[in-house]
Amino acid sequence: MTSKTNWTNWPFLGLGLALFGSLAITPDTLFMRLSGFDGWAMLAWRGLEMGLLLLCIWTLFNRKQMGAQLQQLRTRAGLGALAAQSSAGVLFTLAVAETSVAIVLFCLATGPIFAALFSILLLKERTRPATWIAMIAAFTGVAIAVLDGDSAHLVMSQGSGNVWLGALYAIGAGAGIGLSFVCIRMNNKLNIVLVTGLQASCSGLIGLSALLLTTGNLSDLFAGHISYISVCGLLILPVSFVCLSTASRYTQAANVSLLMLLETILGPIWVWLGIGEAASLQMIIGGAIVVIALAIYIPISANAPK
Repeated sequence: MTSKTNWTNWPFLGLGLALFGSLAITPDTLFMRLSGFDGWAMLAWRGLEMGLLLLCIWTLFNRKQMGAQLQQLRTRAGLGALAAQSSAGVLFTLAVAETSVAIVLFCLATGPIFAALFSILLLKERTRPATWIAMIAAFTGVAIAVLDGDSAHLVMSQGSGNVWLGALYAIGAGAGIGLSFVCIRMNNKLNIVLVTGLQASCSGLIGLSALLLTTGNLSDLFAGHISYISVCGLLILPVSFVCLSTASRYTQAANVSLLMLLETILGPIWVWLGIGEAASLQMIIGGAIVVIALAIYIPISANAPK
């Protein structure tokens, strides 16, 4: 009799899920732009919608383990992952509201470099020359792109803030993502759906609170296209998250990281095709340096002796 779980033995299952999840997330920034929301309102909608949806899914499928899984959140790794992911969610949204999508995604792609650095600090892993070379190359590419960030063709009056501040937000988001990866590695009992659902909810509450503090009312929460931002919070983010998280169980993390570079490449293209926001040639060259550096570094790092 054929086992019901034989499909999990399919050799390309992990790669297929990672590819689908990586492609699914690529139009995220386009819908953020189309929503027309400012940073705090955008953060509130994305965070609360995604967070509540994931927490409902977690509750539905983990009723018997809820107590034990909540207990794991009280560990250093659990609290660290929650704080890191929450910070990344806030900073990413603020970055998109501040500057060019291309700049944001080029900076965000440095997440694997930060993961390596935090692994050295927290897990005492050996420093490899490849890490430092990739870091120098990636940040050189970021610098090249950011130096010409003001040349981006911005539309819809979004992303027209300070390019350096936006890049700093995005690099901070990349650092937060890298730290969360390391914290999750520190405790493999953490339920990723629970952690991500809570961090998204925290990010959303931060956005809602900041909106109330800065405007004194909730009118800005309805000053955009809720349907577009809901595509992000209720469809793109949950679907891509579930696929990428599941993929990591069936293929190497390096494969998932490599395929996630598709967002760095395709994200700006979606925004250009959708609303005409284009990167300059210098920005594209800088982004290409980042992508190539990481595309070389990730497999080398995965195959290096521990």
